[in-house]
Amino acid sequence: MMKFERKCLFRPNWNIGNFAYIPMRYLALEHPDVIAYTSTMSTQIAKRRKEIIAKSNLFSVFTIVLLLLTACGGSAPSVNEDGSINVDVTLTDFKIESSVTAFEAGKTYRFTITNEGLVPHEFVIAEPLMGMEGEAHDDGDDAHSEDEMEMKHEGVVIEVGDDVLQPGVTVTVDATFPEHVDGELEFACHTEGHYEAGMFAPLTME
Repeated sequence: MMKFERKCLFRPNWNIGNFAYIPMRYLALEHPDVIAYTSTMSTQIAKRRKEIIAKSNLFSVFTIVLLLLTACGGSAPSVNEDGSINVDVTLTDFKIESSVTAFEAGKTYRFTITNEGLVPHEFVIAEPLMGMEGEAHDDGDDAHSEDEMEMKHEGVVIEVGDDVLQPGVTVTVDATFPEHVDGELEFACHTEGHYEAGMFAPLTME
C-alpha cells in the first residue's frame, strides 16, 4: 500500500489540462512519464512562441522596407507597345516636376506635359543656360533677350513653346536622348522671367 506524506508540495502548473494545482511530489514519484511529457510540451510551446515572434518581427521589417522603397523610388515607369517609356511632367508657377529624372541615352521617352499654372509656360530639355559671365543660372536683374537666349540655349532635346503650353493644356511629345551629351541637361522654362524665378530642375543621364 502506498504511503502519502502529510505535507505535499503544491505548485501551479498551467501546462497540464485544466488542473490548477497538482501534488507534484506524488506525481514525480508515481508518474515520471507525465512529468517528462509536461516538460517536453513546455519546451515545444516556448520554442513555437519564439518562432512566431521571429516571423512577426521579420514581417514587420519587410513591411517597413517595402514602404520605404515605395516612398523613395516609387514604381517603375510604364512602357508603351512601341517601347517608349512614359514620363509625366507637371508645370506650375514656377516649378517643374517629372515622374522620371534619370534617363538612358538612346532610349525613347514619351513626355506627357501638363501646364497646371495660371500663365503660359515653355518646356525645354537642354543644357543649362549660361549667364553673360559664364556662370550657370545667372540671377541678374536684367531679363535675357531672345538673342541671348538663342546663344545660350544649346543641346536641346525637347522644346515646347509657351504658345502651345497655355494654362490647362496637356501636350504629348516623344524624344530620344542622344548617345553622347557634351554637358549636363536640365528641365527648364525659358519664358521671359520664369527661368530667373527658379523654373528649372536637374536630370541625370545613365
